[in-house]
Amino acid sequence: MADNPKRQHYLGFDAQGAFWVLRVNGVDLWTQSSTGLYSSSLPVNHMLKKGENTVSLVHVATRKLDPKTGESLLEHHDHFGAEIRLRAIARDGSREEIHLLSVRYEVDGGPLKRLPQPLAGGEFVTETAHLKTEGDLRGTFSPVEDGAVLVLGSGESDPAETLTVRFTVDDDLPGDFFWEDKAVPLQDTPEMRAGLRRAYQDIHGLFEEGRFRAYLDIVRPVWARAGQTIAGGKSAEEFVGGEQHLREKYRRNRDDGSTLSPLLISADPGGDSLEFMADHRLVRIRPDPLRWNFPPEAHRNDRRVPAVFFRDADGAWYLADIVMN
Repeated sequence: MADNPKRQHYLGFDAQGAFWVLRVNGVDLWTQSSTGLYSSSLPVNHMLKKGENTVSLVHVATRKLDPKTGESLLEHHDHFGAEIRLRAIARDGSREEIHLLSVRYEVDGGPLKRLPQPLAGGEFVTETAHLKTEGDLRGTFSPVEDGAVLVLGSGESDPAETLTVRFTVDDDLPGDFFWEDKAVPLQDTPEMRAGLRRAYQDIHGLFEEGRFRAYLDIVRPVWARAGQTIAGGKSAEEFVGGEQHLREKYRRNRDDGSTLSPLLISADPGGDSLEFMADHRLVRIRPDPLRWNFPPEAHRNDRRVPAVFFRDADGAWYLADIVMN
């Protein structure tokens, strides 16, 4: 196990003119299903590892609606643009930041151009004392990868394009994720879909039965890494506040008025909308089936557990991660 990292890392991003999902080391960080400008900065220590990492922007560029069908037309256009930055903040407050990606479409000047300068002005930075990227702020552009698909939270999907950037982080972060030496590539077969459903059903059953200690044991590797990298070396139990906190958060009928819903999967496994990650080694069902519903009069969105799973070489299924959205 690595020592506690000396810096907290944040991924800042701005994107517009597309539906997109942002992934760190192949795993979802954030999904956006509207095309307006969206800007944010999110903590990513738990998604990074010491040495080489990747950030990918999987996107479907949209420009306007088809007047005949009312559906969005998918095409390159000059309203699409994206910038991604990585910031490291040390315990003493000192900061480092590099630019990972800064692009836009220019119809008259070629399909993809780097921005002439960062959105905030100044010069591009590609290397600091503890952060480094390859320096090509366009990233690695893949014009419609074979099988690349963007799956939104609603379950809708479209052929997508991917921009991937490699960068290195010099910090006391853990190495490979616990699932990397266990997860096998997944083929979309009826047998695989049935196994994934059983994995969701097992988690849902723990919530129904109030078996929160068993749930903690299942998700322990995820929360242990988060506790180490984000919360200053806390254990999984300390990070989530112990079994009692889990009981309050995941019990069937919560104090906030929400109630555990039946598992939200289609009648036919073939109808499940699957999102694959990390070179097809991780998978989730969209929309997320694990939900707590509020009564209509509360006017609040469902509470979700965005769980991601993997299968090992023996065919057993495990929870790999709980992503942000």
